[in-house]
Amino acid sequence: VLTAHGDHARALEALSLGAFDFITKDSKKKLVIESVCSAIKIGREMKASKNDPVQSSHLRKLYADMSKSSEMRLRKIIEQMST
Repeated sequence: VLTAHGDHARALEALSLGAFDFITKDSKKKLVIESVCSAIKIGREMKASKNDPVQSSHLRKLYADMSKSSEMRLRKIIEQMST
């Protein structure tokens, strides 16, 4: 999700509904590009590995790692909004 309205309630809702990442309008261009590239890569790999349990396990871990990264960025956004 890329939004100009970066409040934490919307971010939490978007991530809980399955958004890959939550990026505010003022985010750096590099962050946006990295997030989009990661989402595309994981999406393609998940589609290609539907019947491969080993690959699927690897992708679930990769997705979980990306989710943690998104959560850390979300926490920073919330902190910035609180100050």
